[in-house]
Amino acid sequence: MSFASPLLLAGLLALPLLVWLLRAMPPQPERQVFGGMFFLDKLATPKQQPVRTPLIILIIRLLAFALLVLALAGPKLGPETVRMPGPMVVVFGDGWDAAQRWEDRLDAARRAIDEAGGEVRILTTSNGELSPPYSRTAAEKALTRITPQPRLADWEAVSAALADNEARTILIPGGLAPVGEVSMQLTPPLTAYLPEGRTLALGLPRITGDAISAPVFRSSAEGEAEVRVRGLSRDGRVISSVDVTFNAGEREAEAVFRLPLALRNEVARLDIEGFRSAGATALLGSSARRTLAGIVSGGSESLRDGGFYLERALAPSAEIIEAPIRELIALSPGLVILDDVGTFRPGDREALEAFVTEGGILLRFAGPAMVSGENVPGDLLLPAPILGGERALGGALTWAEPQRVAQVNQDTPLGGITLNEEIAVRRQVLTRPGADVEVWASLADGTPLITAAERGDGLVVLIHVSAAPTWSDLPISGLFAGLMQRLATLAETDIDADLSGAEEPLLAQRLLDGRGALIEPRGDADPLIVGQPLPAPGLYGEGADERAVNAYREPEAPQAFTASMLPRGARVLTAGSGPQRDFTPWLLAAALILLSIDAVISLSRQGLFRFAGAAVLALMVLPLTIPDASAQLRPPLPGKAEDAALDLRFAYVRTGDQALDRLSEAGLSGLTRIATMRSSLEPAAPQGVDPDRDELSVYALIYWPVRRGQEPPSDAALQRLEAFMDGGGMLIIDTGSDATFGAESAVGQVLGRLDAPPLEPLPDDHVLLFSFYRLDQLWGRNPGGQVWVETRGALDQRRDGVPSLIVAPRDWSSAWALDASGSPLRPGGPGGEGRREMAFRAGINMAMVAITGNYKADQADVQDMLDKLGQDNDER
Repeated sequence: MSFASPLLLAGLLALPLLVWLLRAMPPQPERQVFGGMFFLDKLATPKQQPVRTPLIILIIRLLAFALLVLALAGPKLGPETVRMPGPMVVVFGDGWDAAQRWEDRLDAARRAIDEAGGEVRILTTSNGELSPPYSRTAAEKALTRITPQPRLADWEAVSAALADNEARTILIPGGLAPVGEVSMQLTPPLTAYLPEGRTLALGLPRITGDAISAPVFRSSAEGEAEVRVRGLSRDGRVISSVDVTFNAGEREAEAVFRLPLALRNEVARLDIEGFRSAGATALLGSSARRTLAGIVSGGSESLRDGGFYLERALAPSAEIIEAPIRELIALSPGLVILDDVGTFRPGDREALEAFVTEGGILLRFAGPAMVSGENVPGDLLLPAPILGGERALGGALTWAEPQRVAQVNQDTPLGGITLNEEIAVRRQVLTRPGADVEVWASLADGTPLITAAERGDGLVVLIHVSAAPTWSDLPISGLFAGLMQRLATLAETDIDADLSGAEEPLLAQRLLDGRGALIEPRGDADPLIVGQPLPAPGLYGEGADERAVNAYREPEAPQAFTASMLPRGARVLTAGSGPQRDFTPWLLAAALILLSIDAVISLSRQGLFRFAGAAVLALMVLPLTIPDASAQLRPPLPGKAEDAALDLRFAYVRTGDQALDRLSEAGLSGLTRIATMRSSLEPAAPQGVDPDRDELSVYALIYWPVRRGQEPPSDAALQRLEAFMDGGGMLIIDTGSDATFGAESAVGQVLGRLDAPPLEPLPDDHVLLFSFYRLDQLWGRNPGGQVWVETRGALDQRRDGVPSLIVAPRDWSSAWALDASGSPLRPGGPGGEGRREMAFRAGINMAMVAITGNYKADQADVQDMLDKLGQDNDER
């Protein structure tokens, strides 16, 4: 308990004097009828004694006086404060170790500033910057602009800034002690607000066999504790979580995730649930992802079988599966290897062609079966047509000598691999390469050894020798292992990724803030340069060159900041005991009630107040029955709807198809990212909605992918969607590549049950085509089909003029889908990245109309307005 004006408590010393004054009370006057002077002589005036104040009134008045004195003294219950005369310097910890109990630290700083007797300066520990002098009001405003930073305190910079300090110092540090031998220049008078609780951190993650593991640290070893570590995908989905237990006396434990390869490769970051800080977050770069590689080989695991050498070369960098072709492709591998396959079973060729054109990598090895196999004109599964037979080099039946591998093309994914050994080639297949074929490695006589060609979004690579050492020494060379590992890495990224650029500066793609969230980097963000000091925590580079820089890189658990680290004479208080409670209003109210009761009793004793007992009881009970003043109560919004009401968000309809729902979320996330970068829109992360249950009125735009075979929506869901459109929302129905809108189509069945407005083909002068970008149509990944919008006649009846329904076969979500680093998740469609760019522009235009309305529709009438103005001027 503390008091704003403790000297006023001296007024309680006047209570004995008040008792003496209240004990004396003049007699009550008696009413006498004046009968004339004749009778006055006969009246006897008895000697009157003063009447004492009743005990109950005395007690009430004493209590009321005491309550008034206490109220004027300003009693407060809560964390202790210290009044400090003169100037003050607040050393405020703003590192990631302060993020967990950030509001407690801000409250401590505000309390200290409230007690300042002069100007206030604020020194942030993450950079050692000392602010200019502030008034108390300006200092409190400056506090609101401070946010947690993704680094720890720079105590050397803090000490340098305090070298000439003569003001009183308030220290509000983070949760961790300085690392290493650092001297803190903190001299009395010093008051320190030390944090409560523990600080947690994640060490550098490791990939060991089939698991992802990371050390978990805590700053205090007291007692047992349990935390949960989560593995999250790039879009924030929780892939898996594990519970980690600290035994008493331990400050380090380990989190181990054992997942199937497909799920393990989706894990992009680890964090500690409930502890939002950069130190409690660990990012994983591209090296943490292992490729699923499928091998099709007819041999056994003998030393003469190519699969034996392929498995050993791929084992460090990929998960290997051997299965028939169509079973392999069903597992979504990144790399498929055909070891001397010349003839395909029905359906295998088509499955492989689809796999490659959609972004997969096909690696083929030559051999007798390939030479004698089927010859298909324009074979998409070979970089170039094979010439008949194979070329024999060396042996009893040829004069040619075995050839050596001469060079590796440094402008290909094999760049950076050096030939430090001689590799003899005794037999090879020859091809007729075209202009689109790249030669990755060649022999001394110039004939190709490794060739590659793009096929759609994928790549076909041919090694002109067998995977076993029967045709060459390649399978038993270091080049073979390097080649396999490069291809395994390449299968995770774009085929044009420059894998030889690791020594070049890597630009920041996403940076960690102090609370552990990934944010867009500023233009002046430092790049990652090998051999140079590490830049800010985050993700650097793209694709296979992606590197993760984490906030906590120490191999041991951090130490907590304790009072023993402060100089002698420092006053230690606690940050985080909650806000102070001011009892002044309650004491004043109690004193007022007592004085009211005193007035009622006094009037009743004089006969001037009837029903005194009931009045006293009412005065005592009535204040207890009055409810708190508040606005009209309404049912609270669910948490998700409340988030959408507070922050602008796009939404998508959950269809039950997990792959399609993930694509919708990634698509709207990509549109959100691009719209934020290019316009004044700043939407928060998109949300999936279930029209059967979720509140839809809080969204401006809902994206609904409709595909064949989906579960039809319920009548309740359709009614909610109708209410959403009637309330001014925009519903976008995207049928993907299905441009048929007949009654039997998926979208036809939906529109047949939905009370939808009349539709028309998108007019050339519609506001959707120039609300932000000027477009000739609303482009998407799919170029075919017609875009349908609400008719103008129906729009004229709407107050906002926003089209409530758009139906199109555009597959917008595939074009918009980006991962956390901003890289596309799906091909852009015909036209490549140019088509993707136009799809983003179409999405921004639709979002602008959904959010801001049709005010830009006046642009379509500009010429008519100018003509009208011209006619008016002519008439004048």
